[in-house]
Amino acid sequence: MSADDWAYLAARSDADFPNGLFRTFFRPSLNAVGRTAQDVGALATQVQAYLDSISAIYALTQALGVSAYGVGLDALKLPRAGDLGSAAYRDWDAQHGIVTNTQNAAYQITLHDFGKLLLTTSGTNTYTLPLATDLPDGWWCLYHNISGANLTVQRFGSDTINGAVTTSLLVATGSAMGRIIRRSNTIFQIG
Repeated sequence: MSADDWAYLAARSDADFPNGLFRTFFRPSLNAVGRTAQDVGALATQVQAYLDSISAIYALTQALGVSAYGVGLDALKLPRAGDLGSAAYRDWDAQHGIVTNTQNAAYQITLHDFGKLLLTTSGTNTYTLPLATDLPDGWWCLYHNISGANLTVQRFGSDTINGAVTTSLLVATGSAMGRIIRRSNTIFQIG
């Protein structure tokens, strides 16, 4: 209804309807229409709040680098206590998904790469490890370089690799898969 329609209806009075029909039929009908409009408005506000919430959750999952589909819809996303040990009981978004994370540019390894295979398929690249104290004990990831060039895996800040002041690891092309593990605030490279 337009604003003119509402103004027309609001201008009606008892005198426009003989024998009190205004009070008997018209006013209750108009009140019912008004209540229905208020209900529709309240539902629209509630739907908008739900959409805002869903949008915020989706934006957060994208910012964290985790699947927008949630737990269990990525291939083999379910954590296994045998692989993760005590870290298996961390928040779901910190669990490994046994999926490949292909990175063909400079890349900052994150908590969310837990248990993933970091694969380099082209170019000379550098992976930077996360701060060791930001990772749970037992955190690990795999790496494999098939790019045709060297891959550098470098430490974060003054962290140590293999307990030494080593600043980086050079991973030759075609190398076998290697594993990076965090134990007792130290990053270890195996393989």
